[in-house]
Parts: sequence; C-alpha cells; structure tokens
Amino acid sequence: MFYKVGATDTIVSAWHGLPLYAGASADPLVLTCVTEIPKGTRAKLELSKEEPYNPIKQDIFKSKEGHPLRYFSYGDMPFNYGFLPRTWEDPVHIDPNTKCSGDGDPVDVVHIGTPHRVGTYGPVRILGVLGLIDEGETDWKIIVESVSATAGEGYGTLSKVPQELQATIIDWFENYKVPDGKKRNEFAFNKAIKDAETALSIVAQCASQYNALMEGKCANPGYWLR
Repeated sequence: MFYKVGATDTIVSAWHGLPLYAGASADPLVLTCVTEIPKGTRAKLELSKEEPYNPIKQDIFKSKEGHPLRYFSYGDMPFNYGFLPRTWEDPVHIDPNTKCSGDGDPVDVVHIGTPHRVGTYGPVRILGVLGLIDEGETDWKIIVESVSATAGEGYGTLSKVPQELQATIIDWFENYKVPDGKKRNEFAFNKAIKDAETALSIVAQCASQYNALMEGKCANPGYWLR
C-alpha cells in the first residue's frame, strides 16, 4: 500500500511524508498514527523501511523455506496496530529503561477502540506506554485512543482504561511469538503500562533519533529516506 496526496496523486512515504504532531491540535498528547494491522485480523503487515516510498506490505518468514507470508498464530490482533511517522528507535542507542538497543523501526502504536482499515491515518491521543523488550531489543508500544467525539473511546487518561484491557495488551506482547517456538518477551517497568507523560518523553526521544538519522548523524542501515 502506497500513499498519494494532492491533485496529481503524488506518492509520499507514510514514514517521512506525514507529520508526527497533528497540525490542527495544540494538545501535545495528540499525534498522528498510521494503521498497519486492523483489530481482529491476523496478517502481519508492516511498513517496509527499505523499499522506495516505504509501502505497507505483508511480512514474510525469512527463515522458513519458500518465505511464506506471516500470520499471527497466537490469535486475532486485539487492537489496531500501527506506528508514529517521523520516529525511529536507534539500534545503536542503549535505552536506560530497557538496557537494550532500539529495534530500528518507527515507534509502534496500540490503538484501542473499533477496527480501522489498513493505511488509515489521523490524530490520536496518547494514553500511556508499554516498554516491550522483544528478543533483546527495545520496542516501545504507545497506547492511544481516537480523538474524534464520535469515534473516541472516551477514556482520556490511562487510569480510566479498564484493567482487563490493559492486561490483554500486556498478554499479547508477552506471548504472541510463543506459538512460533520463541520465548516469552520481557518488559521494562516491571511489565507496567506507564502514563502519558512518560510516553510523550519517549516519543520525543525517538523523534530526535529520527531527526539524527535524516540529518546523516547516524549510519543508514539501508533505509529509503525521502
């Protein structure tokens, strides 16, 4: 999936061509989210960092014969899943909270609420952050909700998100690779989802790392940039 804008249908990258901060909002907790995997589905879709214009496409099992398309064996995705444009988790930077380097991807988003289509993008409100350590790499998960009065979940703060829902999010990331023969994942912060203030500081850090990548201050591992 590619993104086109304007009357001439100019192709842009969802990673580089969309804003991180939603321009119409003065609220620092309102950011832009791009949906890769809709709630209730199993196909593992993700942004391709290496291909021109960074399309969203289905992941493959690189280590399996024939490179079959990847689906989640653990079950349907219990939330919408995507990323924040213009962010990056530097694979050289050791995070003081996780004691691990970044996974080299844009920051991931867990969007609670009703299902969204692949490629949907728009403003969301930050509620919190889960510090996943995925196979030894820092892999932040920013928890968000819609800002629309009609589509919004109406939580407003992490404290109002039901504990059962928070437990579902943690369980998914802890166990989703187990059916594929891998170990359970680990977490920073003793497996707790931290508040919006903590999440915002992590987003700012990863936005700074993205800027360093784009300015040539970090080695480019082979990504398509701009």
